[in-house]
Amino acid sequence: MIVEVRNSSNSRFISKEAGTKPVCSCCYAIERSLHPRGEPDVAIWQAAHVRGRMSGYDRKESPSGGKRKLAMSYMTFSVGTMDASHVPTMAPLVTSKLEALGSSRARGALVLTGELTGAAIASSTWDSVDTAFAARAALYADSEAVAAFGAANWVPLGFFVSELQHERGNGEGPFTVGVNGVTENHDPKLGEELTDLVWGVVADHGINGMRSLRAIAAGEQTGTYMNIFYTDSLDSYMAASASLAANSDFVGMMMNNGGRIVSRQINRTM
Repeated sequence: MIVEVRNSSNSRFISKEAGTKPVCSCCYAIERSLHPRGEPDVAIWQAAHVRGRMSGYDRKESPSGGKRKLAMSYMTFSVGTMDASHVPTMAPLVTSKLEALGSSRARGALVLTGELTGAAIASSTWDSVDTAFAARAALYADSEAVAAFGAANWVPLGFFVSELQHERGNGEGPFTVGVNGVTENHDPKLGEELTDLVWGVVADHGINGMRSLRAIAAGEQTGTYMNIFYTDSLDSYMAASASLAANSDFVGMMMNNGGRIVSRQINRTM
């Protein structure tokens, strides 16, 4: 799936004064710029680093498993139409090439519900948006891919970029359900709490995993949030959804923060 990558751009600093915890160079640089004639306020740049972690910039496995904090990561979604008979061969071709070009995880899916029914989606996970766009350009310049696109009558409909904020469980399964929502409260801490609450309910109904994202460059959906649920059975998802709707903590959190679901889409993994 996704791994935390450390390099010189996110190295850590440790204060010698009070044995403070390491913080990342970006937080240090910001605070240092505010104090050009003296040492930065350690408490301030530690707090900044904590806020970054809460936003999903620095994630790691929890002792209990399944809960991951991610180094700043993104998911891209390439949507288009094609001859359905080519989906079984096109999906593995495209996803394997995207992974060879730097994606930590790529999957193909066929949309089963909504206005995009029948469309194909190639989703991929990246540590860098620059790398994602470079890979997309390379894919469309690849002679084997171009030939496959032509044979399948592939017509691109859209390309979307989202920030991957939280992940729970195992993101695999023959079906995915994407649930889009809006909220009036964008506090990263609330997002973490909501993800934990939702996962605590749906995991008891056979949901394999979930990913929480915020749309960054996604047309009219920009700024909205999406949870992707991975499952072996759509009946399991329906049971999980019903349990959430009846959960007073979930309903209260949504109401108190102006949250509401605006769309839902079911896909079959290819």
